[in-house]
Amino acid sequence: LTFQDQLTALEGDAGLNIYGLDSSTAAQHKVYVSTGATAEEIAVFEAVSTEAAASIEEAVNQRVADQKAAFEDYQPKEMTKLNDPLVDVMGKYVILCLSDDNSAAQAIIDEAAGR
Repeated sequence: LTFQDQLTALEGDAGLNIYGLDSSTAAQHKVYVSTGATAEEIAVFEAVSTEAAASIEEAVNQRVADQKAAFEDYQPKEMTKLNDPLVDVMGKYVILCLSDDNSAAQAIIDEAAGR
């Protein structure tokens, strides 16, 4: 998948923190954020349970809403990504990908998930 911006992996609990989550909900996570010039972002969470996955999905949707508010006036062209986020929930896994190519991102997710 090609991104316009450079994505950087957040270390430690920083990825959880920007989503308002902690280890009581997410067993594992990996979050990649842009430099701030774009809204591009990838986040993958393994929840402690399927119930916790629902809470993580809510947090992901809130993050997207927060990013919409931040980018609306700052970088209006980024609203295309934010108005159509790829959020995929598979059991205990929650994935967010903000990119220009949801179909390619979904194909990558589907292949990795074996579906």
